[in-house]
Amino acid sequence: MKSRIYVIVAAAVLVIVAASFMFYDGGGDDSEETGIVIIHTNDTHCYYDGDDCYGFSTVKQLKEKKEAEGNTVFVIDAGDFLQGNVYGTLFHGSYSVDMMNAVGYDLCTIGNHEFDYGFDEMMEELSELECPIICSNLIYGSTGNPVFPEYRILEKDGVRLGCFGLLTPDTVVDVKKGCMGDAVITDPYKAAERMVGVLKDQDVDFIVAVGHMGVKRSYEVTSDMICSEVSGIDLFLDAHSHTMMEDGKVIDGTI
Repeated sequence: MKSRIYVIVAAAVLVIVAASFMFYDGGGDDSEETGIVIIHTNDTHCYYDGDDCYGFSTVKQLKEKKEAEGNTVFVIDAGDFLQGNVYGTLFHGSYSVDMMNAVGYDLCTIGNHEFDYGFDEMMEELSELECPIICSNLIYGSTGNPVFPEYRILEKDGVRLGCFGLLTPDTVVDVKKGCMGDAVITDPYKAAERMVGVLKDQDVDFIVAVGHMGVKRSYEVTSDMICSEVSGIDLFLDAHSHTMMEDGKVIDGTI
């Protein structure tokens, strides 16, 4: 039987976690059980501390605390960290990169707002990020090659997480014309199915989708829809719609 995964919400703004067949913990301090802990942030939008949010200092402290308790800890972000308040506008999200490097993130995917300063600027800022960036449905239109690695296997203490990234198709209407450069968003369903197939052959303990998709019904594709149509995803860490889910959500294919 698989071990439990504790997913801790520690974002600077609102968070959504959609989980399939997993145990979710909202970050309380009462549990004495140790295991696999994923600290999940998203849509931080250049908010670092204060402003009625936890902030990156809390994320780092939480990471260190959970590690000291004997847990295997992964820190993952699901996008929209380069753009937001005045700091983002003035410095194109460079301070967000510094903060994430200081925390020691293990992995991230991008959100639609990463493109707000243009594709070249986005790639320049992201080149300073010390953690891997993944996305399985973003390619260069001219070559068909992926812009970022499609997946990454994170391994700590013998635990192997097979993670793949997804970006909302709504990005093409959310950003200004020309900001995406030569980048093209492909079908997220096909990408997710392909990634699950690939990762099943990689001897991973859990398959984790790190998506910037959201759950609003007005969206073209939501994380709920992906989980209902694509089997084999153990955990979906989501973003984009700024929806708080205090207890997570189990997707069993019935919606």
